[in-house]
Amino acid sequence: SVPVGNRIDQQIEWGDLQHEYGSAENVPGLLGKLLNPETAVRSETISTLYGNVFHQGTRYPATPHVIPFLIELCASTETPGRGEILDYWKSLICGYFNVQERPIWGDGEKIYWGDEIQQVDGDDPYAESLHQIYRESLQGHDLLLDLLDESDPSIRAGSAGVLACLSTVADKSAPRLVATLSNEPIGWVRAAMAFALGELGIEVALRRIMAEDATPEARCMAACELARISPDPSLVEPLLQFVAE
Repeated sequence: SVPVGNRIDQQIEWGDLQHEYGSAENVPGLLGKLLNPETAVRSETISTLYGNVFHQGTRYPATPHVIPFLIELCASTETPGRGEILDYWKSLICGYFNVQERPIWGDGEKIYWGDEIQQVDGDDPYAESLHQIYRESLQGHDLLLDLLDESDPSIRAGSAGVLACLSTVADKSAPRLVATLSNEPIGWVRAAMAFALGELGIEVALRRIMAEDATPEARCMAACELARISPDPSLVEPLLQFVAE
Protein backbone atom coordinates (compact mmCIF):
# COMPACT_ATOMS: atom_id res chain seq x y z
CA SER A 1 0.00 0.00 0.00
CA VAL A 2 0.99 3.64 -0.38
CA PRO A 3 3.15 4.95 2.49
CA VAL A 4 0.90 8.02 2.70
CA GLY A 5 -2.87 7.96 2.48
CA ASN A 6 -3.26 4.46 3.91
CA ARG A 7 -6.75 5.28 5.14
CA ILE A 8 -7.81 6.26 1.63
CA ASP A 9 -6.09 3.20 0.20
CA GLN A 10 -8.14 0.92 2.43
CA GLN A 11 -11.39 2.51 1.32
CA ILE A 12 -10.80 2.05 -2.41
CA GLU A 13 -11.28 -1.24 -4.25
CA TRP A 14 -8.68 -0.46 -6.89
CA GLY A 15 -9.18 -3.81 -8.58
CA ASP A 16 -12.77 -2.87 -9.39
CA LEU A 17 -11.73 0.41 -11.05
CA GLN A 18 -10.55 0.74 -14.63
CA HIS A 19 -7.82 2.67 -16.41
CA GLU A 20 -6.53 2.40 -19.99
CA TYR A 21 -5.09 -1.08 -19.50
CA GLY A 22 -7.83 -2.65 -17.39
CA SER A 23 -7.79 -3.07 -13.62
CA ALA A 24 -6.31 -0.17 -11.64
CA GLU A 25 -4.93 -2.47 -8.95
CA ASN A 26 -1.38 -1.36 -9.80
CA VAL A 27 -2.09 2.33 -9.14
CA PRO A 28 -1.48 2.41 -5.33
CA GLY A 29 1.96 0.90 -5.82
CA LEU A 30 2.79 3.47 -8.47
CA LEU A 31 1.67 6.31 -6.21
CA GLY A 32 3.93 4.96 -3.50
CA LYS A 33 6.91 5.14 -5.87
CA LEU A 34 6.43 8.90 -6.11
CA LEU A 35 8.16 9.00 -2.70
CA ASN A 36 11.26 7.25 -4.05
CA PRO A 37 14.39 9.37 -3.52
CA GLU A 38 15.70 8.47 -7.01
CA THR A 39 14.70 11.01 -9.65
CA ALA A 40 14.80 8.40 -12.42
CA VAL A 41 12.37 6.13 -10.55
CA ARG A 42 9.93 8.98 -9.95
CA SER A 43 10.13 10.14 -13.58
CA GLU A 44 9.43 6.62 -14.86
CA THR A 45 6.52 6.32 -12.41
CA ILE A 46 4.99 9.62 -13.53
CA SER A 47 5.34 8.48 -17.13
CA THR A 48 3.50 5.26 -16.31
CA LEU A 49 0.74 7.17 -14.52
CA TYR A 50 0.37 9.44 -17.53
CA GLY A 51 -0.06 6.30 -19.62
CA ASN A 52 -2.73 4.50 -17.59
CA VAL A 53 -5.06 6.86 -15.67
CA PHE A 54 -4.36 9.68 -18.14
CA HIS A 55 -3.86 8.02 -21.50
CA GLN A 56 -3.39 10.58 -24.29
CA GLY A 57 -5.60 13.00 -22.37
CA THR A 58 -8.38 10.54 -21.53
CA ARG A 59 -9.50 10.22 -17.92
CA TYR A 60 -10.97 6.99 -16.47
CA PRO A 61 -13.10 5.76 -13.54
CA ALA A 62 -9.89 5.25 -11.55
CA THR A 63 -8.58 8.75 -12.18
CA PRO A 64 -10.62 10.70 -9.56
CA HIS A 65 -9.40 8.35 -6.85
CA VAL A 66 -5.81 9.37 -7.53
CA ILE A 67 -6.46 13.01 -6.59
CA PRO A 68 -6.62 12.61 -2.76
CA PHE A 69 -3.24 10.86 -2.89
CA LEU A 70 -1.74 13.70 -4.92
CA ILE A 71 -3.08 16.23 -2.42
CA GLU A 72 -1.55 14.34 0.47
CA LEU A 73 1.76 13.94 -1.35
CA CYS A 74 1.90 17.64 -2.19
CA ALA A 75 1.09 18.56 1.41
CA SER A 76 4.17 16.80 2.76
CA THR A 77 7.52 18.58 2.68
CA GLU A 78 9.10 15.13 2.67
CA THR A 79 7.72 14.37 -0.79
CA PRO A 80 10.39 14.87 -3.48
CA GLY A 81 9.55 16.35 -6.87
CA ARG A 82 6.33 18.05 -5.84
CA GLY A 83 6.47 20.39 -8.84
CA GLU A 84 6.20 17.41 -11.18
CA ILE A 85 3.32 15.98 -9.15
CA LEU A 86 1.48 19.30 -9.38
CA ASP A 87 1.92 19.34 -13.16
CA TYR A 88 0.43 15.84 -13.26
CA TRP A 89 -2.49 16.91 -11.05
CA LYS A 90 -3.19 19.77 -13.45
CA SER A 91 -3.31 17.30 -16.36
CA LEU A 92 -5.76 15.05 -14.55
CA ILE A 93 -8.19 17.94 -14.11
CA CYS A 94 -8.02 19.54 -17.53
CA GLY A 95 -6.19 17.24 -19.92
CA TYR A 96 -3.64 18.83 -22.24
CA PHE A 97 -3.82 22.42 -21.05
CA ASN A 98 -1.46 25.27 -21.83
CA VAL A 99 -1.41 28.51 -23.79
CA GLN A 100 -1.78 26.54 -27.04
CA GLU A 101 -4.10 23.68 -26.03
CA ARG A 102 -7.52 24.18 -24.51
CA PRO A 103 -8.76 22.05 -21.62
CA ILE A 104 -11.43 19.36 -21.55
CA TRP A 105 -12.88 19.36 -18.05
CA GLY A 106 -15.93 19.33 -15.81
CA ASP A 107 -16.74 21.81 -13.06
CA GLY A 108 -19.08 19.52 -11.15
CA GLU A 109 -22.10 20.59 -13.19
CA LYS A 110 -21.12 21.24 -16.81
CA ILE A 111 -18.55 19.77 -19.20
CA TYR A 112 -16.33 22.15 -21.15
CA TRP A 113 -14.01 21.97 -24.10
CA GLY A 114 -12.07 25.18 -23.71
CA ASP A 115 -14.70 27.77 -22.84
CA GLU A 116 -17.53 26.02 -24.69
CA ILE A 117 -20.14 24.01 -22.78
CA GLN A 118 -20.55 20.52 -24.22
CA GLN A 119 -23.83 18.65 -24.47
CA VAL A 120 -23.58 15.29 -22.72
CA ASP A 121 -26.05 12.73 -21.41
CA GLY A 122 -26.86 13.06 -17.74
CA ASP A 123 -25.49 9.59 -16.98
CA ASP A 124 -22.39 9.83 -19.19
CA PRO A 125 -19.66 7.95 -17.24
CA TYR A 126 -16.82 9.98 -18.75
CA ALA A 127 -18.50 13.22 -17.75
CA GLU A 128 -18.99 11.89 -14.23
CA SER A 129 -15.27 11.06 -13.98
CA LEU A 130 -14.38 14.61 -15.00
CA HIS A 131 -16.80 16.06 -12.46
CA GLN A 132 -15.46 13.83 -9.70
CA ILE A 133 -11.87 14.80 -10.52
CA TYR A 134 -12.82 18.45 -10.17
CA ARG A 135 -14.71 17.96 -6.92
CA GLU A 136 -11.81 16.03 -5.40
CA SER A 137 -9.36 18.70 -6.56
CA LEU A 138 -11.31 21.45 -4.83
CA GLN A 139 -10.46 19.71 -1.55
CA GLY A 140 -6.85 20.74 -2.13
CA HIS A 141 -7.54 24.41 -2.88
CA ASP A 142 -6.28 25.78 0.45
CA LEU A 143 -3.13 23.70 0.09
CA LEU A 144 -2.51 25.13 -3.38
CA LEU A 145 -2.72 28.67 -2.01
CA ASP A 146 -0.17 27.75 0.66
CA LEU A 147 2.16 26.21 -1.93
CA LEU A 148 2.42 29.57 -3.70
CA ASP A 149 4.78 30.55 -0.86
CA GLU A 150 7.12 27.54 -1.17
CA SER A 151 10.85 28.14 -1.73
CA ASP A 152 10.99 25.72 -4.70
CA PRO A 153 10.03 27.64 -7.87
CA SER A 154 8.66 24.49 -9.53
CA ILE A 155 6.17 24.15 -6.67
CA ARG A 156 5.09 27.78 -6.94
CA ALA A 157 4.60 27.43 -10.71
CA GLY A 158 2.94 24.04 -10.36
CA SER A 159 0.44 25.26 -7.80
CA ALA A 160 -0.44 28.21 -10.07
CA GLY A 161 -1.04 25.70 -12.87
CA VAL A 162 -3.52 23.70 -10.81
CA LEU A 163 -5.24 26.87 -9.62
CA ALA A 164 -5.71 27.78 -13.29
CA CYS A 165 -7.93 24.71 -13.59
CA LEU A 166 -10.22 25.61 -10.69
CA SER A 167 -12.24 28.45 -12.16
CA THR A 168 -15.20 28.13 -9.79
CA VAL A 169 -13.03 29.44 -6.94
CA ALA A 170 -11.32 32.18 -8.95
CA ASP A 171 -12.49 34.80 -6.45
CA LYS A 172 -10.31 33.15 -3.80
CA SER A 173 -7.37 32.24 -6.03
CA ALA A 174 -6.88 35.47 -7.96
CA PRO A 175 -6.07 37.79 -5.02
CA ARG A 176 -3.44 35.35 -3.75
CA LEU A 177 -1.92 34.97 -7.21
CA VAL A 178 -1.71 38.75 -7.62
CA ALA A 179 -0.17 39.18 -4.17
CA THR A 180 2.35 36.41 -4.76
CA LEU A 181 3.25 37.81 -8.17
CA SER A 182 4.34 41.07 -6.55
CA ASN A 183 7.21 39.23 -4.82
CA GLU A 184 8.01 36.50 -7.37
CA PRO A 185 11.61 36.90 -8.64
CA ILE A 186 11.68 34.30 -11.47
CA GLY A 187 10.36 35.07 -14.93
CA TRP A 188 9.03 31.65 -15.89
CA VAL A 189 7.21 31.36 -12.57
CA ARG A 190 5.72 34.81 -13.13
CA ALA A 191 4.56 33.54 -16.53
CA ALA A 192 2.87 30.56 -14.86
CA MET A 193 1.02 32.94 -12.56
CA ALA A 194 0.04 35.15 -15.50
CA PHE A 195 -1.30 32.04 -17.25
CA ALA A 196 -3.40 31.21 -14.19
CA LEU A 197 -4.75 34.75 -13.94
CA GLY A 198 -5.69 34.63 -17.61
CA GLU A 199 -7.44 31.29 -17.32
CA LEU A 200 -9.34 32.64 -14.32
CA GLY A 201 -10.39 35.67 -16.40
CA ILE A 202 -8.60 38.41 -14.43
CA GLU A 203 -8.16 40.89 -17.27
CA VAL A 204 -7.08 43.89 -15.20
CA ALA A 205 -4.15 41.95 -13.72
CA LEU A 206 -3.06 40.81 -17.19
CA ARG A 207 -3.04 44.35 -18.54
CA ARG A 208 -0.91 45.48 -15.62
CA ILE A 209 1.52 42.62 -16.20
CA MET A 210 1.79 43.33 -19.91
CA ALA A 211 2.41 47.02 -19.30
CA GLU A 212 4.67 46.90 -16.25
CA ASP A 213 6.23 43.48 -15.62
CA ALA A 214 10.01 43.38 -15.67
CA THR A 215 10.18 39.90 -17.22
CA PRO A 216 9.46 39.22 -20.91
CA GLU A 217 8.08 35.75 -20.08
CA ALA A 218 5.29 37.19 -17.96
CA ARG A 219 4.56 40.03 -20.40
CA CYS A 220 4.34 37.58 -23.30
CA MET A 221 2.02 35.24 -21.40
CA ALA A 222 -0.19 38.15 -20.40
CA ALA A 223 -0.45 39.25 -24.04
CA CYS A 224 -1.32 35.73 -25.17
CA GLU A 225 -4.01 35.36 -22.52
CA LEU A 226 -5.45 38.79 -23.30
CA ALA A 227 -5.61 37.84 -26.97
CA ARG A 228 -7.78 34.92 -25.90
CA ILE A 229 -10.09 36.51 -23.35
CA SER A 230 -10.21 40.15 -24.51
CA PRO A 231 -8.73 40.55 -28.02
CA ASP A 232 -8.17 44.02 -29.41
CA PRO A 233 -5.85 45.62 -32.03
CA SER A 234 -3.48 47.03 -29.40
CA LEU A 235 -2.21 43.50 -28.76
CA VAL A 236 -0.93 43.00 -32.31
CA GLU A 237 2.25 45.04 -31.88
CA PRO A 238 3.44 43.44 -28.63
CA LEU A 239 2.62 39.95 -29.88
CA LEU A 240 4.60 40.55 -33.08
CA GLN A 241 7.46 41.88 -30.98
CA PHE A 242 7.47 38.73 -28.85
CA VAL A 243 7.54 36.61 -32.02
CA ALA A 244 10.48 38.67 -33.31
CA GLU A 245 12.36 38.15 -30.05
